Amino acid sequence: MASRTKFGEADDSFRAPLDTNELHPKDYGLRREILSPMETLAQSVSIIAPTATIPLVCALAGNGTWLAYVLATVAILLVAWCVGRFARYSSSPGSLNSYASMILPPWLSSIAAWSLLLAYVGTASSVIGGLDQYAAIFVGKPGVHPVVAVLISLLVTGVSIWIACRDVKVSARLMLWIEATCVFMIITLVALVLVHHGFHIDSEQLRLRGMTGSGLRLGLVLTLFSFVGFESATTLGAEARNPLKTIHRAVIQSSIVGGTFFAVCAYTEVLGFRAVGRI
Repeated sequence: MASRTKFGEADDSFRAPLDTNELHPKDYGLRREILSPMETLAQSVSIIAPTATIPLVCALAGNGTWLAYVLATVAILLVAWCVGRFARYSSSPGSLNSYASMILPPWLSSIAAWSLLLAYVGTASSVIGGLDQYAAIFVGKPGVHPVVAVLISLLVTGVSIWIACRDVKVSARLMLWIEATCVFMIITLVALVLVHHGFHIDSEQLRLRGMTGSGLRLGLVLTLFSFVGFESATTLGAEARNPLKTIHRAVIQSSIVGGTFFAVCAYTEVLGFRAVGRI
């Protein structure tokens, strides 16, 4: 980026050289510019999965759940701003690894790449584990036989991989509709809780009554984990339309949408849990 001289004029001598291949992505064997801005945004929002982690944070932070999500949202927005700056100058399927390699030595950028890969593998593993738990609740049984759990995990993983490999447009739209349905159901539940309790300010939550520092600290760990995948739109450097603008906006917007949804739902869930004596 251009620096400012003492006379207030831009000095291009300090501008970091950009690879023109980064500005105009190579052909990676992917379908070029087929995803709309909404489908690109759906990639990040669906990976965040803003319908899954709030009850766990409530159990730790209690009346401070909303605060944990507000603090996490601010932190993620700062990271998203940094990622978005890179996304305005480079677009490729390399995601954060491409950005790291632009400014870091090879050995450091390789650490970033492996860390990102391990994070995605770990997240996928936790999601598959959560799938088994939700399946057990759905069928009304306290536990699932290990063999059945493995078969369910393999089946869902195989179907997901097949959809992703078949057509990125299909997978993006599928994730958009699945998450939109989940969000709609959660918003409906939130509205019902607010109507039942009346639209009033919950003073106990605003005063953070009963919240402890350790509970907030542990809750922050989960709230930050809740945003895992907000940057995943950066992997669509080849498929997104006008990627230098679309991806930058998707990363920022997914953080704002996810954070707002988390905070509102956290406030409402704590209100509902208190009504049934869970808090």
